[in-house]
Amino acid sequence: MRAIKPEWKTAVLATWIIGLFAHAYRFFNFLPTGDTMHSFFGTGATYRSGRWFLDWASQLSTNYELTWMNAALSMIYICVAVVMLIELLEIKNQSAIILTAGLVVTFPAVTSTFAYMFTADGYMMAFMLAVAGIYLTEKYKWGVIPGILCVCLSMSTYQAYLSVSLVLVAILCIKKVLLDDLNFIQALQAEYTQAITLVGGAVLNKVLTNLINKHIGMALTSYQGINDVHMLTIEDNLKAIGASWDGFKLFFEIGEWAGKNKYSQLHQLFFILLLGFTVYFVIKKKVYKRPVALLCVVAAYLCMPMLVYVIRFVSVKVVYHALMVMSLSLLYVYVLMLIEHFDEDNKIEKVMRYITMAVMCGICYINILNANYAYYQMNLSYEKSYAIAMDVLSRVEEIEEFDGTQKIAVCGFYDASTGIIKPSKPELVGVGNGTVLAGQEHYLAMWEYCMGRVYAGATPEETYEICQTDEYQDMNVYPYAGCVKYVDGVVVVKLSEE
Repeated sequence: MRAIKPEWKTAVLATWIIGLFAHAYRFFNFLPTGDTMHSFFGTGATYRSGRWFLDWASQLSTNYELTWMNAALSMIYICVAVVMLIELLEIKNQSAIILTAGLVVTFPAVTSTFAYMFTADGYMMAFMLAVAGIYLTEKYKWGVIPGILCVCLSMSTYQAYLSVSLVLVAILCIKKVLLDDLNFIQALQAEYTQAITLVGGAVLNKVLTNLINKHIGMALTSYQGINDVHMLTIEDNLKAIGASWDGFKLFFEIGEWAGKNKYSQLHQLFFILLLGFTVYFVIKKKVYKRPVALLCVVAAYLCMPMLVYVIRFVSVKVVYHALMVMSLSLLYVYVLMLIEHFDEDNKIEKVMRYITMAVMCGICYINILNANYAYYQMNLSYEKSYAIAMDVLSRVEEIEEFDGTQKIAVCGFYDASTGIIKPSKPELVGVGNGTVLAGQEHYLAMWEYCMGRVYAGATPEETYEICQTDEYQDMNVYPYAGCVKYVDGVVVVKLSEE
């Protein structure tokens, strides 16, 4: 049996300790999102979204949003991923290992994933599998076979995690040229099995998805262009390249998106260090004497944003958000890998190591603060949602004609957002300070699951017809008197004019 290395223990402990500082607020509280209203019992979008393995992966927990159980499993998967990363990139310095764990577990994509806790454990398993696919291929002679399976299962849980595998391969390619002194041909020979793993995993995922969905008789949804994956035109590809670079800069708030907040300033400094260290190693290792190898490094850098936003190149309908860019966290690990090769006896390199560690600690701390701020907003959102849902329900039940058997039509949307509470940095999907009550089904779900009232909702057709009546047009909007009325046998709640 393979002995447990001290580095692994450090990685696991650091992931849990720092992870609890960042996410304990979420782990031990019920903070629903709009999607939670659909998934009090369930795991989110599965077969219809081409995520058939998500249904199976989530069975290790339950079909309920058990925040601590789902969170604990998610943390275990992140721990395993961190251990594989430090092994794969040969990070042995204890401080660098702690920072690797901290920067991965506090990364905004993790926070955004934890906003959807009912499915978080499945998604974090997908992240682990994306790393495992490359790790197994790199470390074992026949690892390409389980590697293909891991990449397939990762994509079959959440397609966006393909970018984790892609970025990791790009970093390994840079490592072999920049740090391991391989020439282009040697690096190509070392990396071709990774290409087999990536292509094989993607093809296997496509085949299995088609077979499974055909077997159960379910078509893929049009959401995010999942049902319309195809080769794009040259014009669309050029647009995708531009959008990828824009998304990259926007997420880190660098370039034209740079701001005066600490998140942006630390990342501007981080990317100066990242590029500076790369140039430094090109000179130190005399990579410039191997022009093809140098071109390989430059190409890997230029392609990095495209690898992160890879789905843009097969679907024009995809809209990226923070939950989909977990691969960006690997850039932190890349820099920690570089400083691992600094010479302790070189005073300049020693100083640069300390500066880098300080910047990374700052980013980790900012991510912790932002995570807690995000969960604070989610808590405010839930409090508002509960209060509004209770208030609307009390008005419904006060209607003289209402006896519990009539249908209820909830029309419009009540905006309860507060301008003084600013969005998270970066902006996180699933996090906001408004309400989680986006429509009629959300109100019905909250009344049922949080208040024990089960009522029938009006159909979209019935609601549309009611909204065309003069009686509805003359109603006041919530929260003013007259916002709830009995119209044509249906209790109508008017939340807004539209």
